[in-house]
Amino acid sequence: FVKKDIPAFKDESFITSYKDYIIKLIFQESEYINGFATKVEIMTTWPKLIQKLQDLDSFGGYLRSCKSNAKDIVDTMHLESLTTLDKIEKMQKFVKSNFSWDGNSGKFSSQKVKELLKTKIGNSTDINLFLAGMISAAGIEANPLIISTRENGKIKADYPFEQFFNYVLVDAVIEGQHIVLDATDPLCNFGMLPPRCLNDVGLVIKKGDEAEWLNFSSPIISSINYTFDLTPGIEKDSINGKFRILASGYEALNYRKKYLKSSIDFKDDVLTNSLTLTDSIQVENLKQIEKLFSIKFNANSSINEIDGKIIVSPFSGYAITENLLKQPSRTYPIEMVYKKKRTFTSTIHVPKGYKTISKPENLTIENDDIKINYLAIIVNDSIVKVAGFYEFKRDVYDASSYLDLKSYFNTIIDKFNEKLILAKE
Repeated sequence: FVKKDIPAFKDESFITSYKDYIIKLIFQESEYINGFATKVEIMTTWPKLIQKLQDLDSFGGYLRSCKSNAKDIVDTMHLESLTTLDKIEKMQKFVKSNFSWDGNSGKFSSQKVKELLKTKIGNSTDINLFLAGMISAAGIEANPLIISTRENGKIKADYPFEQFFNYVLVDAVIEGQHIVLDATDPLCNFGMLPPRCLNDVGLVIKKGDEAEWLNFSSPIISSINYTFDLTPGIEKDSINGKFRILASGYEALNYRKKYLKSSIDFKDDVLTNSLTLTDSIQVENLKQIEKLFSIKFNANSSINEIDGKIIVSPFSGYAITENLLKQPSRTYPIEMVYKKKRTFTSTIHVPKGYKTISKPENLTIENDDIKINYLAIIVNDSIVKVAGFYEFKRDVYDASSYLDLKSYFNTIIDKFNEKLILAKE
């Protein structure tokens, strides 16, 4: 096979895996003749692939053993008075609290169920199939959902290639509604999947004449809310600031992971280059994952003064300054992973003897793709308030939206980095 003049793949931000966008041929053995001169089929149909997994000891057999072993655990959990959704949430919390993920993925179990119950450590399939077994043991429909992680690339449904899949989730069903679960990450709140798993679609592993595909994504908007209280100190040639950052959803998850991994990396991630801490960083709700993750600190920055005028950055360098969409055009989707929102609220205290001579103009943009709002108000002679937010309403944008998104990013960069100018009265 020869392919000529293949265009270069231009890597860029907001994609899943390069594997999804390079031109390639994929081969799979369709059949072979064994030593007994019998033809053995390899590539058949999706229902036959599902049946194969259900028959394997390391998948279907493991799941049946999970359900059997989980029955005694479920009977001691006093679930009778709970709603079906609350039952599922309590069982997921139990698995997260009692079993640790070893960092390995795959679509097959790595050990017997009794070994998992003894060691309390397993790969993603060990843990998630046990959760599926628990939910089934409680009388609630729960099926394995095999997926491809973002790094592994998207699933092509044209042919039943088994190697497309490398991860197992749980599909719990309540009155026809699907709830997709994962129990490997204790920092993910109920209803959240690890970001690595947010990759469009999965194959439900249950008996049936037709393969059942389930589309899923994160329903929540993950946000970061920045609050600034800035006081220029003319005599000290610095701006004194009180800062608070509140994060929800996947943004809170990212902060929690960085904080637990390295206090140095966390500090570098929280502070902009212009800021110098004047006390310690206070963190709240580190383990209370159902609450907003809170960061508070005080910091100073140098006063930017030109010709006797004070130049103030209302958002202290926390707004984005670089457009990551750099190509002139794009032929593949823009993958945000999850819906995102940023909110900025700044109170600037005007020093005595100064007045505001220039502030940014207000701006409002809203459509099906994005919402941007920016408002700067001179409250009185001593206070200026500046507030802005932007929200990407989709987690995946079609390639046809590329130029619009690129333009929106430029608008956000320009507007949210505009300055406030103070001058002597």
